[in-house]
Amino acid sequence: MIYTVTLTPALDKTVVIHDFALDQVNRIRSVRLDPGGKGINVSKTLKALGADSAATGVIGGNTGWFICEKLDEMGIAHDFVTVPEET
Repeated sequence: MIYTVTLTPALDKTVVIHDFALDQVNRIRSVRLDPGGKGINVSKTLKALGADSAATGVIGGNTGWFICEKLDEMGIAHDFVTVPEET
């Protein structure tokens, strides 16, 4: 088991804009939110390579809850220390 530490977990936001043009109004077609931060990204890569890992670090608030829920959906083990502040 490999443990990865993410002291500053984050949400990675990806937006899709078709036919992006400078100096024009560009409309977002879709938005995707993924758990991120260096250690979490390493855990995601290890999962893709077939290795077992567990993400740990400090997490809190609704964003922290969302990150944990997404990691559960991805099948990535986690054991974060929770704090009252928002991630």
